[in-house]
Amino acid sequence: MLKDAQGDILFVIANLARFHGVQLEEALRGTNTKFLRRFAHIEQHARNSGRSLTELKLEQMEELWQDAKQTERPTVDRRKELPR
Repeated sequence: MLKDAQGDILFVIANLARFHGVQLEEALRGTNTKFLRRFAHIEQHARNSGRSLTELKLEQMEELWQDAKQTERPTVDRRKELPR
């Protein structure tokens, strides 16, 4: 039953992407690249601290994941968005 529901969800996502002109394979490839980059950030931190990934607590890994996301985000100057 769960397998069918997941298939339905994937079908809906594929149709939404098609409707909006998104190349689904390209989008998935980009997401995989982003995941690998963020996970490499966690691995690098573990190596730099002389530990293995298995030694990191889940909370530490989450914090490092969020750190990786922050470093990817472009800085936005909010002052430019204010009305004059």
